[in-house]
This record gives sequence, C-alpha cells and structure tokens, in this order.
Amino acid sequence: MFKFNKKGDSLVVSYVLLISITLIIAGLAYTWLRFQADISEPESCPDGVSIYIEDYSFNNPLTELNLTLLNNGRFNITGFFIRINNESDKEEGVFNFFKGNYTIIPGENLSLYFNQTNYFVNVSTYNKICFIEVQPFVKSSKNEIALCSQMSTKKIVC
Repeated sequence: MFKFNKKGDSLVVSYVLLISITLIIAGLAYTWLRFQADISEPESCPDGVSIYIEDYSFNNPLTELNLTLLNNGRFNITGFFIRINNESDKEEGVFNFFKGNYTIIPGENLSLYFNQTNYFVNVSTYNKICFIEVQPFVKSSKNEIALCSQMSTKKIVC
C-alpha cells in the first residue's frame, strides 16, 4: 500500500507551536501594558486664550529688543514661547528665543526687554529679526503645559 513520509509533520507542529506561543505572549504583554500606560487625553488650551504683539522695537545691529504683549483673550495666560526667524521670506518662527513663565490676566500688558545676556538665541549671529511669533500656553491642574493654537505673529521689514 501507500507509505506516507511523516518527517515533515514535526516541522509543521513546531511552527504552529512557535506562532501560538508568540501570539499568547503578545496578548499577555498587551493586557499588562494597557493598564500600565496613561492613555488619558491631555488637557487642551481653552478656546478663548489669545495673545497679541502690541508693540516692538529694536536697534540694528540687534543688541536690544523691547516687546509689549497684550492678553486680549478671556482667560489667564500662564506663559508663552517667543520664536523668531531671520529670513525675510519665511512666516514661521524657527529659533526658540524665549520661554516666559509670566501670568498675564485678560486685558493686561506685559513689557519685555531683551539684551545680549537674557535670551536663549544669540540673535546677533543672525544680524536681524524678520519675523516674531508668540505662542501662549496654560498650565493644567497637573502642572502640565498645554500649548494654544492661537499665535500672534509680526512680520518685520528687514
């Protein structure tokens, strides 16, 4: 009669066992990690938060910058990021200039003075500022920063 070659059966069984064990381990890892990870939604910035660059002045070559910000929104601003750009054809801030942790209440002005010693980027290496961008943020109840999408920008002729 017919004789079957059973040498290949052990190889198939080993692959089935290998795949089954891998899937079981992956399922256990997923179940464990699901409870370990914090998957809560991050707090967002309220819709009524807004900041405005009311005034700016600087001398050239840039050694001093005076900037006046206005909170024209409905909520307190906990802080802001100031970004700058030195290219006249760009309309986004690419260099982190300053991170301010100042609380500004609605309707309040904040005047900032920058010189060669109190900012993050040495702007004198770029010779000019062509664009200023201010992005406000608020701190949540967990003291986490929630960036606001509403930014104030100023295009400067340079």
